[in-house]
Amino acid sequence: MLLELVRLLGSYRNDIVVVGGWVPELLLSQGRLQYIGSTDVDIAFNHRTIQDPGYKTIQELLLTRGYRQGRQPFIFYRHVMVNDREIVVQVDFRDGNIQELVLLTVLKEYRICARGKLAVAI
Repeated sequence: MLLELVRLLGSYRNDIVVVGGWVPELLLSQGRLQYIGSTDVDIAFNHRTIQDPGYKTIQELLLTRGYRQGRQPFIFYRHVMVNDREIVVQVDFRDGNIQELVLLTVLKEYRICARGKLAVAI
């Protein structure tokens, strides 16, 4: 699912960042800790570079790929099969200015720096 989103939103790669529960897996995938997974994907946009036309294009890309928009315009859902079981994955798009934290301690022994004003949220 995450790989699909990366491919789908590839032209925005310099203006988006993955935040939330997938961050430990992406940054700490050295096998030292067992990651339990996540059924949602949180992506933050650089609100200074992606304006309304960009958001509209992203919405169209997701809808044509089978995502369903939620009641809130920044949430999308997609049904996927995992181990012969259908699950619903939620994709949340966040404004890159949502937090002003600059550093978080992750799993007591790792530190992950923020990008700009956006802190990695777990």
